[in-house]
Amino acid sequence: MKLKTLDQELSVCKVVSISDIDLNGKFFFVGKTDEEISLVCLTSDVPDNTTDRVDGWRTFRIEGVLDFSLIGILSEISKVLAENKVDVSGMAVDADHPTTMAVVSVDATGERDFSFYRSANADVMLCKEDISDEALKAAKIVHFGSVSLTADPSRTATLDAAARAKKLGATITYDPNYRANLWKNKEDAIAQMKAPLPLVDILKVSDEELPLLTGTTDCESGTAQLAQNGIRLIFVTLGANGVFYRFGDKTGHVAGVPCKVGDTNGAGDTFFGAALSKLCKEELDTLTVDKLEGILAFANKAASITTSRHGAIPAMPTLAEVEG
Repeated sequence: MKLKTLDQELSVCKVVSISDIDLNGKFFFVGKTDEEISLVCLTSDVPDNTTDRVDGWRTFRIEGVLDFSLIGILSEISKVLAENKVDVSGMAVDADHPTTMAVVSVDATGERDFSFYRSANADVMLCKEDISDEALKAAKIVHFGSVSLTADPSRTATLDAAARAKKLGATITYDPNYRANLWKNKEDAIAQMKAPLPLVDILKVSDEELPLLTGTTDCESGTAQLAQNGIRLIFVTLGANGVFYRFGDKTGHVAGVPCKVGDTNGAGDTFFGAALSKLCKEELDTLTVDKLEGILAFANKAASITTSRHGAIPAMPTLAEVEG
């Protein structure tokens, strides 16, 4: 089963009477309550005398057989994603394999320990065919992490999608996030985590992953080694100490934002997400060091807010909170 985005632009509107609706037209939904009559239709087909309307909606089609046991699960996942304004139109659903579960325990200092319930789970079963060229063509940035590289078919699907996206002109971003108990052994993890590097434009590693990939804890020499793969922009997150960056032949450091630690869960994801939300509006060819350091200060502040709270998605700040 797959979710396929439909191309049409839709509007949601209210009408005074059913007679206002062209029932021979291509409408998508009509609903009536005691208080209103609602219509979802092509934006080009919105009736003239609506009492309210919102344009800019899209929809998706479920292709394949819908396993009704998934409806509640899809509803809960979609609700969380929708509340956080995440587009789920490209989501692939596997009725035959369970969703991976991660259990995170947090110690008194806010540091984490991970346990995973994962074998032949749905994310591991991702196939090349699940990632359409249409989705890749529409993306300015294509991002992935190393968790999808732990086993096939998701490993092959991820590398194939990154290669296709690169050819289509997308910026490829990568977060090699090492979780030891997801891999057969450390040697296999290092080899597979290194495999995508020649495809990558922007890389984020933590100060724990840098020595895994380079054999050194020194940010200058470690990032110089990574840059030999053609990576244009590299971040090394340093926890409370902020971030080291290499941008071409330029390197620097942007200090962290002090906070009282709740837990560190999601801090790295918040940092990279915040940085990419700004970088997607820039071109690496014209990006200045001053602009980059401003972006990294913004990302550090976002990560600091997340670290000051408990949880993962609920701890992540809004744009207004970071800019305030």
